[in-house]
Amino acid sequence: MDVGKQQAAFTASKQEASKQLQRLLTEGQRVADVIRTVVKDHFGPREEKIAELTRRAAAFCARTHRPSLRHRILEEERQRV
Repeated sequence: MDVGKQQAAFTASKQEASKQLQRLLTEGQRVADVIRTVVKDHFGPREEKIAELTRRAAAFCARTHRPSLRHRILEEERQRV
């Protein structure tokens, strides 16, 4: 297989993987929305258990989320202006 054909095959494979990932992320978001709705319907929207889980999730996201290098550079540029 020549290099050009191999590159085209890799590009097509990457595009298909990206589409599949996007479909899975969308499906996961839908499932998460359904679960949130069911939990709120079961416990009620003001239930302390739900509030505690929300706080824990927010704290976890804040600890684990690391902005990309590109995002950090853009943020630094915005702050300079």
